[in-house]
Amino acid sequence: MTVADWEQVLRMASYAAAPCIAVVGAVIAYQQYGVNHRKLKLDQYDRRMKIYAELKTLLSIIVRHGRASDKELFEFRAKVAEADFLFRPEVMEYLDEFYKHAIELSMWSDQYRDYTQTSQPPDYDHKKIVDSKHREFRWICDQYGPALEKFRPYLDITR
Repeated sequence: MTVADWEQVLRMASYAAAPCIAVVGAVIAYQQYGVNHRKLKLDQYDRRMKIYAELKTLLSIIVRHGRASDKELFEFRAKVAEADFLFRPEVMEYLDEFYKHAIELSMWSDQYRDYTQTSQPPDYDHKKIVDSKHREFRWICDQYGPALEKFRPYLDITR
């Protein structure tokens, strides 16, 4: 091969280099997109799992102690506040419903007086309070399964 032939080969190689570089760049960009997408999914999973864990923590406190303190209820509300941005509306509606039942249980627990106490308020209705307290406690105790089902679509990593 002559020098002119080599120059022509080099010129053709330089023309082919630009499309090759573009293809390599596109492959790298696509791979980066995949990495970023998986990172976003992992970050979402972590944040969603924290909210689910807070729900399970409050549920366990109530089952263990028969109620949650005002401090525990307010902390729960603050810790799950970002659920509006991480889930579809049905999860936040469920968290609101759970919170309302926990507040009701707390209210009925505050009103409860031992029936043997002599200093009960004049309009105290022991049966109504006990029944209401039991109804709220029962509802909360029955939430292990429904809570899991509400969160499962957002935390299932098998898909």
